[in-house]
Amino acid sequence: MSSALIIEDSPDQARLLADLIALRSYKSMIADSGREGLRLARRLSPEVILLDLMLPDTDGFEVCRRLRSDPATRTTPVVMVTAMESPPYRQRGYRVGANAYVTKPFSSEELFGAIQTAVGWRDD
Repeated sequence: MSSALIIEDSPDQARLLADLIALRSYKSMIADSGREGLRLARRLSPEVILLDLMLPDTDGFEVCRRLRSDPATRTTPVVMVTAMESPPYRQRGYRVGANAYVTKPFSSEELFGAIQTAVGWRDD
């Protein structure tokens, strides 16, 4: 079974993501802050990270930048899942190392496509 780390401070949004990816046989772990997400990413080495931008302790851009600068998580695929839909946010997400970007509300097809794109980046 594949694993996914969900870094999301809203319990409802985290549960929705976990339930959706379970349909594709992903076991999920949830972190409700950037700091906890970074710690779990290093410790658990998930196949993919679903990362919100608006977190209580730091923003998702900084979390992604730190993931990319750490040798232990440098190649972990990251999908940003956020309500921030304007092009500058999307561009910044890719600039700091996101492999895919999905805006809320999203369809299950959009989420699964983004995960496939992100995981495919690592497998290439």
